[in-house]
Amino acid sequence: EARVLALCDPLDPYNKPLYDGPLPEGSKLLAVGSTLADFDNESIINQDPNVIFVSHPNARGPLVELLNKFPSVEWVHTRSAGVDFIASDGLFSSPVQLTNAKGMFS
Repeated sequence: EARVLALCDPLDPYNKPLYDGPLPEGSKLLAVGSTLADFDNESIINQDPNVIFVSHPNARGPLVELLNKFPSVEWVHTRSAGVDFIASDGLFSSPVQLTNAKGMFS
């Protein structure tokens, strides 16, 4: 089961399919936000999110904070082909699988 946190701008029209669904069977969007505070509530914490979808341009710091807050995260996926906007020692030293959208826009 994919329990997804979306580190994104909630008003980003390109993410509307993610926000409005339907998502694939077994997937659940837990929350959308751009800072740790947007995800810091009991309801989200108790669901053990295991995926972070990233499309916010200022996600580097908040992503590392989320990885520290939610050790249950196994996978980080970026909507873009590049990952430099989230690259950090905190990300690369974590055990998560990192994927991107390489080839989606070719």
